[in-house]
Amino acid sequence: MLIINNIGFTLKANDLTLKNAVFNYDVSGGSVISLEGTSNVIIDNVTIDYKTSSDSNSYAVDLINSNNVQLLNNNIRYFTNVTNTNVYNYVIKVVGGSNNLVRGNKINAFLPLKDCDFSIPFPNTDIDLVAGVAVQSSNGFKFLNNELNVSVSARDSNLFYPTLDSFFNG
Repeated sequence: MLIINNIGFTLKANDLTLKNAVFNYDVSGGSVISLEGTSNVIIDNVTIDYKTSSDSNSYAVDLINSNNVQLLNNNIRYFTNVTNTNVYNYVIKVVGGSNNLVRGNKINAFLPLKDCDFSIPFPNTDIDLVAGVAVQSSNGFKFLNNELNVSVSARDSNLFYPTLDSFFNG
């Protein structure tokens, strides 16, 4: 089994499989796994343990304009208590692409309540600053047989509309 500590990466290649790996990620934001414009990628039986306390955008898995990606049988634990409403905290973010599948995963998220940014035109996942899973404009997206547990880790008492989404489809 491959064990990776405090290193995230961006994949821009096609026809890849990442299987049986462990990512222990305790750094200042960013993505553990970012897929940008990829096709036919499988992430299977991977454990991600992400803890962030930084004031920067952070994602466990980030899919941008990727097609036919499969996230299968993974165990993702994500924790942050950063209440800064200028940064995003999503466990899984999917924007664009088509026919992506998230199936059989166990996702445990501990996220802060944050305000919404109503200045952003809808539909757009960026309206909500925090979510377990956020999906925007992804044709044929499927979320099947997953266990998604989202709990509140912190709250700023100055929030007007304290919000936390388990699953957001914008």
